[in-house]
Amino acid sequence: MLTVLSEPRDSAGVWVASGIVVTLVVLIGFQLGAFSRHRQLNARSRPACARVLVSTPRSNRDTLNKVPRLEVVALPARNRSNPLALAVLVCLAEQPRHPYDVATTLRQRQKHESVRLNYGSLYGVVESLERRGLIEAQETLREGKLPERTVYRLTEAGLIEVHDWLTELLSTPVRDYPAFQAALSFLPALPPADVVTLLREREGRLEMTMAQAAATRELAHKHGIPRLFWVESEYEAVLREAELGYVRSLIADIESGSLDGLQLWHSFHEGGDGPWPRLPQAAPLPGTNDEE
Repeated sequence: MLTVLSEPRDSAGVWVASGIVVTLVVLIGFQLGAFSRHRQLNARSRPACARVLVSTPRSNRDTLNKVPRLEVVALPARNRSNPLALAVLVCLAEQPRHPYDVATTLRQRQKHESVRLNYGSLYGVVESLERRGLIEAQETLREGKLPERTVYRLTEAGLIEVHDWLTELLSTPVRDYPAFQAALSFLPALPPADVVTLLREREGRLEMTMAQAAATRELAHKHGIPRLFWVESEYEAVLREAELGYVRSLIADIESGSLDGLQLWHSFHEGGDGPWPRLPQAAPLPGTNDEE
């Protein structure tokens, strides 16, 4: 998701003549060096062990002519449940950074709109990646009275993991368990009239969110920012549009009485005899006197 700010500055030094800046990824991840190395990797997912072609001298005295041979190399165990780990790996693929710089970069590029980011979990992710051999400490820096900061860099195993992880995410659909879908699965627990009211609230919020996102995308396009850097916002817009259409359709079916099972649903909440009795009246707050 893109965000328009009034402060005209981002990490890549992009300035807009109108004084309005769209803060998003302008610095290209995986630039020349990373791209060239990525093309050399096999796109297929790798097993726990892989055979890697290496070159070794034919003898101790002959160090110029090397003979290629296959060597079994143990790869780190997969743990791909946290997209924040992928975000860290991608940042370090561009250049070595310390964790605070990683977090700042992700926020400047609005990646926290796509990946849940908080500093506490970030440091835990960094430690996990280091234990798995995907990143390693390069140096420790200290500026003035600030605490020491460890700069990390991506290892070769980390580069392979980035490639394989992205390959898997882009090629294989996964079940995400959206919260709204969970709420729909328990719809009968609320009275139909209440559900219609709540869905209308959701409809209004979706319309507002979509309008804001559309305006931001239009501004990005106007200033020549390549679509490549905001495709995730475009994808979100498609999902929101589909959700809005479904919400409107469901409201219409409930209000018209055409929803199959609607009478049964009504019976659940009539007379207090159904599986979901009416909620009791709220108790008065302490210190209040209802008789006054």
